[in-house]
Amino acid sequence: MSEIGKIISVKSSGPGSKGRTDILHVAPTQGRWSVRSDASVRARSIYDSRQKAVVSAKEIIKKAGIVVVHDKDGRVDFIINKDGRKL
Repeated sequence: MSEIGKIISVKSSGPGSKGRTDILHVAPTQGRWSVRSDASVRARSIYDSRQKAVVSAKEIIKKAGIVVVHDKDGRVDFIINKDGRKL
């Protein structure tokens, strides 16, 4: 399994989590940046800049999970853990 695959397979363990994986994606969407959960097609929120979207995603994911940040071409650029550190 690749290093990214290992990171993405992290499970949340908080109350009520039922072992689900909490992953948010920051990705380009029609010239703007969206924050969406891994299992959702619909964005939670949309921002004019990637930086603003990353800040929002980090706030949402503080308790458990990771944020996968994509570049403007949609490829994975970097991953942020629940502590706010880039992996």
